[in-house]
Amino acid sequence: VPGVELVALACAAGEVALARDVVSALAARADESELVAALATRGEGLIADDPAVLQEAARHLGALGASGLQARATEEAAGALARRGRTAEAVALLQAALAADESSGALRDAARVEAALRALGVRRGVRGSRDATGWESLTRTQRAVAELVAQGLTNGEVAGRLFVSPRTVETHVSHVLRKLEVRSRKDVIALGARRAALGEPAAPVEER
Repeated sequence: VPGVELVALACAAGEVALARDVVSALAARADESELVAALATRGEGLIADDPAVLQEAARHLGALGASGLQARATEEAAGALARRGRTAEAVALLQAALAADESSGALRDAARVEAALRALGVRRGVRGSRDATGWESLTRTQRAVAELVAQGLTNGEVAGRLFVSPRTVETHVSHVLRKLEVRSRKDVIALGARRAALGEPAAPVEER
């Protein structure tokens, strides 16, 4: 449904009335399919610049198997979070969107997400130089999980933020604990607090 892309363009251009008209048209067709309903929700989130609504749309799109559209809604939710100063959450969502784009071969979208990550202080480094332990040893996804765990989120909450299953998060957490050489989630929270106190970035400085 191309209409929701028009909503994004209209919002970017400040044409809110046009964006609302398009969303109204989508909402009127919401009974046609769950996809149209999810895109209408995405449009509402774009107009309101509401990360919660955009994440709801992303979850709905993901459940429908529309991974590309899910990645876009996730990226848009990250932008809304970043504009609210919620950088760590924004980075985690951008990393999830980037992983989805790279997995699907959507290189243009991946390049745009990478630019958004760089704007938030995240850089991609050279492959093959990752340390065996420590923060720099974590993969992109593991770092996203570690940042959210450091904020005190449960596995279920992390799963909701990154649009993966709690079992997947559990696996990532076990790898995080091993690589950070700590025993518990409390240790990850303490490590996150120390990094913040030292002024280290909430998101990894180097990505692979």
